Amino acid sequence: MKNNILLATLIAFALVGCVNSKQPQQSHPALPHQVEIAPENNTLKLSTLFKDYRIIPLQGEPLNCVIDVAVADSMLVIGGKTENSSVHLYTMDGKYKNHMITTGRGPQEAYNIQSFKLTDSVTVEILCNFAERLFTYSLQENKIVKQRNLPKEIIGSEDFIRLDTARYAFFKPMKASLSNKNDKYKINILNLNTNKIERQFIPITPNDEYICFSQTRRFHKRDGKCLYYDVFSPGIYQICPDSLSLYIAFEEGKYGFPRALLEKEYRSFDEFAAVCEQCPYIWGHIDMAESSKYIFSTYRYKNSFYLNVIDKTTMTSKSYTHIYDDLITDATFNMSEDVLWSISAISNAQIFSIEPFQLKEIIAQKKKDGTFEAYQKKHPQPCALADSLADDDNSFIILFYE
Repeated sequence: MKNNILLATLIAFALVGCVNSKQPQQSHPALPHQVEIAPENNTLKLSTLFKDYRIIPLQGEPLNCVIDVAVADSMLVIGGKTENSSVHLYTMDGKYKNHMITTGRGPQEAYNIQSFKLTDSVTVEILCNFAERLFTYSLQENKIVKQRNLPKEIIGSEDFIRLDTARYAFFKPMKASLSNKNDKYKINILNLNTNKIERQFIPITPNDEYICFSQTRRFHKRDGKCLYYDVFSPGIYQICPDSLSLYIAFEEGKYGFPRALLEKEYRSFDEFAAVCEQCPYIWGHIDMAESSKYIFSTYRYKNSFYLNVIDKTTMTSKSYTHIYDDLITDATFNMSEDVLWSISAISNAQIFSIEPFQLKEIIAQKKKDGTFEAYQKKHPQPCALADSLADDDNSFIILFYE
């Protein structure tokens, strides 16, 4: 998940210049909170952040990697590819219920899915077909209840969020096609009642054709705010139908990626990647997961991976190279090992995942070094789950409660 560098784009943000000059000027927003993000060789002990957990083994059809999770009352909405679909419904016990959209090109089918959002407790909206269509799925009726064709300015978008009853924000990392002159901005505010673009933010630059870091959570909602983040952003933005302003700003410090390096023209992705791996700056900072107390994210510094945690109560940030999971596995993981990794968040929990074969390997090592009996006594549920599942069964979803 940490090496999912897919396309090519460079991000250059300008708070004043990012809004279409034809739009009316907005009043200056309140100053954002500021945090410093710095790579440090620390180990995160999970029990210092979380009080409890819930393990959910996903049963039923084989899933090719879980990439997103939303929680709707007693249901889980899971993003993960199977033979027939990429968005699925599970109970909170992990029992498979059904898929939401069938893979295909017929009525109420989609040949690919960019993103989905739980817009209220009973409604899931799904961006499909390279952002040509938006499907609305009712959890009460267990079916698609609406389909919308989106205007050409939205095609190529990879994520979206509902801002109010009519207006949605869509994000595209680069031009959908080199010949499309309508692709001028990364964020487009669309009024679905009129199917017209009302506002646009962050111009697409020539460098955006080359380098892009794929991520699953550019938009999210928390505490009544619609929030946006992209790699190399100077912070997390709050987005409204008519404004884009910093919600949390990252202090530049000595680890901030310089604008001069972002705006420099590169001949290839490999050239830019070499700069990232050799420079003394943070790069590849992606996948914000915000709960009520914490904001989790991952980034790279030189050639190493880091987990960053922002404590919202103190507005301080700390980075980690290791996780000590004293709640479930009683094991320590290097972030580069990709064993326990962040998927998403809800208001009172951060959502992680671990593969059954990885848990089995941890338990096998404990048996080998003579610590298994003590571990089994302290953590009976993970032991029982490991015994009941095969190595290639679906991932465990873990909710770590604050």
